[in-house]
Amino acid sequence: MYKKSILILILFVFIAGTVFANSKVRVTVSKANIRLQPSTQSTILTTIPLGAMLDVVKKEGNWYLVGLPADEKGIIVTGYIHQSIVEAFEETKQPVELKKEAREKKEDVIVKKEKPLKVEFSKVEFSYPVKKTPASQRKVAFKIGGGINAPFGDYDIGFSVNGSIIYPVSPVIDLIGGVEFSSSTGKGAKYEYEHYEWEADFSFSRIIFFGDARYTFKGEIDFFAEGGLGIYSDKEKIEAERELWLFGLNIITLSISDSRTNLGIRIGGGIVFSNIEVMVMSHMVEDSNMFTLLASFRF
Repeated sequence: MYKKSILILILFVFIAGTVFANSKVRVTVSKANIRLQPSTQSTILTTIPLGAMLDVVKKEGNWYLVGLPADEKGIIVTGYIHQSIVEAFEETKQPVELKKEAREKKEDVIVKKEKPLKVEFSKVEFSYPVKKTPASQRKVAFKIGGGINAPFGDYDIGFSVNGSIIYPVSPVIDLIGGVEFSSSTGKGAKYEYEHYEWEADFSFSRIIFFGDARYTFKGEIDFFAEGGLGIYSDKEKIEAERELWLFGLNIITLSISDSRTNLGIRIGGGIVFSNIEVMVMSHMVEDSNMFTLLASFRF
């Protein structure tokens, strides 16, 4: 009885080895993962493209142990692939597509047999390439943002908003064009007009059409310097009132506005991290210089 069991075991091993000795599988998905162990949680050794042919070493449950394509040195490494993403067939049998193509071309399809090399797995080193997008392939970006402004003169801190387009011309140089709007209110002050003293409030608004060039210093956080020219369309308004005692109390109001357009210089810098940009800009314009601090979002 014991000898009979040994004989049956040897026969089973022989039959199993014969079944898989000439077996191959072909990948049926666009990218198939080859794993270190027969588990979806196991480390991915590499990926195999659609149609790739792999030699089967053995089958474990729903997984095939296959030999990977040899590298430049002829070394073959084994890994596991799930049966749901391959089709299995004997090497002596031709796939339907190959047979059809052979009949059309009246050529014999020859399947080359390659004997897998035995390799000690512990001596094989794997490298995992990291895909990077070259800086020269950066795409055009847009940004919108807002912040505060500090005009020179009798004005309080106001707000600014802007929108612009960023066009990359090299890995570190960008051309930027856009529009910005700023508004501020003035401090209450005495205003002399026609020999009288008025209680006055000031307001200031500005629209800027600009074109800048930017140089970025690459690092973990990108720093940049930016400068250019802008067309500044400004509007200042004064609203004043005066009390007049003549046959009772009368209040006289006065409104004066001034509009002008000038060419100005823009110089500034800031930082970029992820899709967020923070920038400080100095605007040098005739009679109305200003600083702005803006935070923008790129998309």
